[in-house]
Amino acid sequence: FEMGIIARIDSTDAQKGISSLLVHTAAGRHPIIREKAIAKVKSRPDWQEEMVRLLNDGDTGVFYFLSSNAVEKMDIFPAAIHKGILAQTEMIRESIRNCSHRDHLRKDSFFFEINDLLKSLKPFKKAGHDFTPSLQALRNAFNERCDFDKPKFNVIKMIEKAM
Repeated sequence: FEMGIIARIDSTDAQKGISSLLVHTAAGRHPIIREKAIAKVKSRPDWQEEMVRLLNDGDTGVFYFLSSNAVEKMDIFPAAIHKGILAQTEMIRESIRNCSHRDHLRKDSFFFEINDLLKSLKPFKKAGHDFTPSLQALRNAFNERCDFDKPKFNVIKMIEKAM
């Protein structure tokens, strides 16, 4: 299994795209896989600009990377991070709205997505960037209606604490 992931990382042309690598760059991944994925991402000279472009295009996979890895050009990210938060907001709204069965929504739903997103914000918040408006929109996404009673999502408190 892991050899297959390593082979896919090794065969990825970072110049053509890094999106598929990002999930492997977060803490908690196997160290060899993580190191290879990070190295492949950074093999692209404009990797930071590419991450900004991906966020601007709604690719929230960038939060996997940002949750566990530093960037050098912090000043180019904040506006794109706002867009990434809003993209995640819309994905959550759609998931809740389109949910077809109450068992598909649990109180721990969306934990990994929100946890990585919030961890991504910490260094930027320390540098003085404010994401409160985007986080409020994210929080409000959990008010989305569906055809049955929703659970009280655990991530709501995490988001409120981050605001």
